Amino acid sequence: MNTAKLLKKLTSAVGVSGAEENIVDVLKELLASYGEVTVDSMNNVYCTFGEGYHFLLDAHIDEIGFVVKGITDGGFIKLANVGGIDKRMLLASEVSIWGKREVRGVISTLPPHLQKDGDKKAPSLDEVSVDVGMTKEEAEKLISLGDRVTFRRNFNELLGTRISSSVLDDRSGVASIILALE
Repeated sequence: MNTAKLLKKLTSAVGVSGAEENIVDVLKELLASYGEVTVDSMNNVYCTFGEGYHFLLDAHIDEIGFVVKGITDGGFIKLANVGGIDKRMLLASEVSIWGKREVRGVISTLPPHLQKDGDKKAPSLDEVSVDVGMTKEEAEKLISLGDRVTFRRNFNELLGTRISSSVLDDRSGVASIILALE
């Protein structure tokens, strides 16, 4: 199995903690040829095969992200974090909101030239919002409270055999297990 193609498939699937259904579906498909695949109520995926003693190989499938906690009168999306988010990387990050369909946006805040001199630091999550370029009414047709938000998918093949991608930390552990099965 081609490692880069496997990682691209795994990192392309959305799976913010608590809403891992997309990555679960990908894993069910990938693991079906190895054994019996089951999924529990917490979206843990199990693939069991063989007889006698068994070994457990495990990896995380979820990803950090956000959840929609509000839509402002101006149509901006307010967020709450799901997992540990480094606030220094928020500004100008491209994100996808997974509502009725994928809605892309960019995280923004008050521009530095409008801030007080002492406020030019990384903003808190309460100080930022996602600009989706819609009115409140337009946004509410596609986005609901509780919808998951991810950083934009960005699988890139670099020089040689190196790659760069979002959610690579957890999904590379999953790839390692699948490659071990091979």
